[in-house]
Amino acid sequence: MGLYAGAIRARIQELQEQISRLQTANGEIGGEQQSLLQEIKMIKEPELAPSWKGVRSDEYDDKRELAYNNMQWIGSAKYDTYQSSISEKIASLQTEIASLYALLWSLENDED
Repeated sequence: MGLYAGAIRARIQELQEQISRLQTANGEIGGEQQSLLQEIKMIKEPELAPSWKGVRSDEYDDKRELAYNNMQWIGSAKYDTYQSSISEKIASLQTEIASLYALLWSLENDED
């Protein structure tokens, strides 16, 4: 049973390391998201000069607005999806760890 318990402990350690890496990645993604959301505000700058008029001006503004909207979507929805996915994986790993601890406890108490 000692060998089996050792393998369980090693697996728990491995899962804890995975959780730590995922938490680090999640934090980094959050930081990148904040940077992106700050940077995309610059897409709409500078304001077009009053001399910019007509079809080309309208087309430019439309393209700039489209780029802004796409980046805003990426910066909010996509990043939130990434972070949610990571959080779900962390929860799954934590559940697996809890199960392994229960198994380990059972093994150690059955030996008594």
